[in-house]
Amino acid sequence: PFRLTRDVIDGLGICGTQGLFKKSCEITLELMRRYADTLITIIEVFLYDPLYQWQLSPQKALQLQQQFDKTNDSVASSSSRASGKTSMQPASSSTSSSIVGESVTTDTNKMAERLLLGLRQKLQGVERLNQMTIKAHVNMLIQEATSIDNLSQLFAGWQPY
Repeated sequence: PFRLTRDVIDGLGICGTQGLFKKSCEITLELMRRYADTLITIIEVFLYDPLYQWQLSPQKALQLQQQFDKTNDSVASSSSRASGKTSMQPASSSTSSSIVGESVTTDTNKMAERLLLGLRQKLQGVERLNQMTIKAHVNMLIQEATSIDNLSQLFAGWQPY
């Protein structure tokens, strides 16, 4: 989402959001819809790129670390009980790390596919389960960007007032 504060709108000139800005948005959205397949194809490259990692939240990272630690602890304790010795060496992590890696890859691909589905819908003009024309879509986006409720959620450090 983007926000249009009064200072940004003042910079658009005497017509504000209803002049050249709105017309430019309509033309841009029309072009994006016309070439939606091309845009989606370019973005899909990231979905299958093994070097690109979708954002891993701190909570998910902690959860994966805890699973990894539990796996290592259980493997180390079972091997020490079998031999009667306690070992300070970490257990073989190749199996557990591959399991963790597979679950991360599966989760990230699902998240990426959801994001691509949302992008496809937006490029088709589907917003809140309603099919919209280009003009209606641009009007809705401008209205949302200038909404007092949305502007009030801006980070105070940006001082939008």
